[in-house]
Amino acid sequence: MKTLKILILLVGVFSTTMLEAQNYQIPSPERVDILIQRKKTCTNELNLAEDELKTMEEDPDSYSLSEYLEVKKLVDELKKCVASFNEELEKLRKDYPGWFNNPSAVANGKKKGDHITPRQVEIDYDALHRKILAVIARYGALDKPKH
Repeated sequence: MKTLKILILLVGVFSTTMLEAQNYQIPSPERVDILIQRKKTCTNELNLAEDELKTMEEDPDSYSLSEYLEVKKLVDELKKCVASFNEELEKLRKDYPGWFNNPSAVANGKKKGDHITPRQVEIDYDALHRKILAVIARYGALDKPKH
């Protein structure tokens, strides 16, 4: 009876662990790429606006106060934009801790719907085979040791 209870406990523990592993969802790589691209856009616009603000501060006679305040407001909004994307990315890092450091999480240039066909495998195999034969041919031209 005691072994039956232990067996039921072990089966319960292992089955819940397996179910949790199977139900682990990863963030959409497309969503992460979009967030990163939008953050880069906001950062670039922020740099441009800050440069414009510096030129305005260096030559205050050539700009009106309203133009200066408008650019300053734009800089503040762009800083909020960058901060919001940082928060979203940080939230994804917390929700999916192992995914961001996982090399298989990167799309490797493949788009959804791209499949490796048997013909592509054959072409890649033939290219690899030719490279191996070229290396073997180079070693065949080497002098053989005499001892």
